[in-house]
Amino acid sequence: MLNRKPLVPPPFGVPERLETARFILSMLTIHNVVRDDDAVMSSTEHLQTTGRLCRNTTGHRGDRQPRTVGMT
Repeated sequence: MLNRKPLVPPPFGVPERLETARFILSMLTIHNVVRDDDAVMSSTEHLQTTGRLCRNTTGHRGDRQPRTVGMT
């Protein structure tokens, strides 16, 4: 296993949620994954026609599974 350094030093208490007037940061949960998958899958045709997804890819559902390209 790689020798990984912690993102923040051990004494720092990472909050579970940070909310400001402009954004909310929170831990990802399975609910986020499900909502994200639903959103992408319901927009697949639109995203493919705008060139934001690879074409001709198949996924776990047996239908076209989008893959993002050019995202960093």
